[in-house]
Amino acid sequence: MNLSIIIPTYKRESILKETVLTILNFYPKEKFEIKIVNDDNGAPLELEFDDERVEVLQNQAKGAAAARNLGVKHAAKSNLLFIDDDIVITEDHLQNHLNTLSEYPNGIVTANRKERQDLIDLFSKTSFGRYKYKHDYIWHEGFVKGKISDRYSYIDGAATFSCSMRKSTFEVLGGFDEKFPYAGSEDYDLFERAKKQGHKLIFDTQNICYHNEPYNAEMSIWMNRHYRGVASFILLCEKHPELKQSSRYTLYQPITKKDTFGEVLFKTKASFLGTRMGRFFTDGIIWVAEKSNLSDRLMSKLYNARFISAVKKGFKDFNYLIES
Repeated sequence: MNLSIIIPTYKRESILKETVLTILNFYPKEKFEIKIVNDDNGAPLELEFDDERVEVLQNQAKGAAAARNLGVKHAAKSNLLFIDDDIVITEDHLQNHLNTLSEYPNGIVTANRKERQDLIDLFSKTSFGRYKYKHDYIWHEGFVKGKISDRYSYIDGAATFSCSMRKSTFEVLGGFDEKFPYAGSEDYDLFERAKKQGHKLIFDTQNICYHNEPYNAEMSIWMNRHYRGVASFILLCEKHPELKQSSRYTLYQPITKKDTFGEVLFKTKASFLGTRMGRFFTDGIIWVAEKSNLSDRLMSKLYNARFISAVKKGFKDFNYLIES
């Protein structure tokens, strides 16, 4: 099997173990290779896999982009598959990627991610879990640009949780940009560059994998992830200025004379929520509301406010990344 699998990881050994063992168990005799890139410079990876196909590389906490690039540098196969350390594949998942690359050799292929029932059951127990499921896991809506067949579609943005391409494609694109401070937009940047160079982004609806992230069920962890993600999003917009026209960017900028009444209202709200007092106020209301068992509809409004707070704080704290 002509495939190098690249898995960056950071302090999630129990989840990583399931990811890797599932691959090895589904393909006990195939001659692919797995490059695990440990991004924790504080401690070596303690996991040991009794399989010559698995190699652990040390990345010295340089980030997800650098971790993936290092994995590719050591890859010996001509096809690459990037998989996150919290992804559990299904049977034939690897072969499906190779089949699609054979059909679309100039393409970049993203699999279809779903949620395991145990994770759905975990999130269904809390109002925030239900909110997170709705906003995080229907991930591909808005990406589909055109149907190719009953199985394949063109998409506007791929994702690296399970993403394959020729190694030659990766090299032509120059790999991931290691300037991105946090994970979250370095893959989007690669795919934007790919589209501009004529590569097609392919969504394989029938090649299923499952998300395995019970650690991310807490509101504080989820909000902090989006806060840090703003830094990478700002850098993304600096590299691709056309993205500054999106509401995701414009609504968190200062009020201008061109803003509509609705935009002024949103920016005013965001400015307050992004302050220390605004975050304290929102967190306090959410704490009381969760104890009061309010409806999911009302809780969603509160979680949306907390999300706006996190993102606005990100734009304030990482404003230095915006070119003048």
